Amino acid sequence: MKAFIRFIFINLSFLIIYGCSESNGVDYMSPSPQHGFATNKEVFAAQYFSTNKKWQAPKSTAFTLPIKVKNVSASAWSSETAEKPVRLSYHWLDLKKNILTFEGQRTSLAGIVVPGAEQTVHLQIVAPAQAGRYILQVTLLQESVAWFENQYVTPLELQIDID
Repeated sequence: MKAFIRFIFINLSFLIIYGCSESNGVDYMSPSPQHGFATNKEVFAAQYFSTNKKWQAPKSTAFTLPIKVKNVSASAWSSETAEKPVRLSYHWLDLKKNILTFEGQRTSLAGIVVPGAEQTVHLQIVAPAQAGRYILQVTLLQESVAWFENQYVTPLELQIDID
């Protein structure tokens, strides 16, 4: 009987520890006790790609970067809907990952991005006023709902030299 209870306990522990991980290829961040667990993986599941991890831009200028986003959620995304559109944005961080600018410009998606589809978005960015090396953290958000990284979707991080 003790062996059976031990077997059940070990298997339940395994399921609790490993049963919560995602297996659909989405790179999720580790859950944080201060934020809780994602509430809606129906929308908040994405992958980001860039041709380069290092970029350069002049200070205080507007520029664009091509970012490929893939919808690996169960719902279509649209920037055209009046209520709760999905858009691409960014945060500026220093090299120690302190947030310098949280609310980056929003760039709309072109049309509807259905589950499984990819789209290259020319992310509109405003460079910091100070020269230096920064981290541009690229992420999606659903307006009035949540930033995707707050739902444990790992943002794309690019190093940008501002001169």
